[in-house]
Amino acid sequence: MEYVVDLFASAGEKGRSDGEYGGGEAMFNFGTIATVLIIAVLLGISGLKILKEYERAVILRLGRLVQARATGITYDIPFIE
Repeated sequence: MEYVVDLFASAGEKGRSDGEYGGGEAMFNFGTIATVLIIAVLLGISGLKILKEYERAVILRLGRLVQARATGITYDIPFIE
């Protein structure tokens, strides 16, 4: 029994720092930031629309008519338009 107590005491005396095993907090922050950036980029890309020559787009913003858009590249605000 005494040996087990000494084993734990010697492990605590080594003075391991939090960063020795990879720094879990920094990795969590990086993962969160990366996820938010990926979602923002995907939302930005999802708003791009290409209308062909024979198409027109009627834009409704929160249920109200805003405008009619002609052919070409247009951008719609995701989840709002």
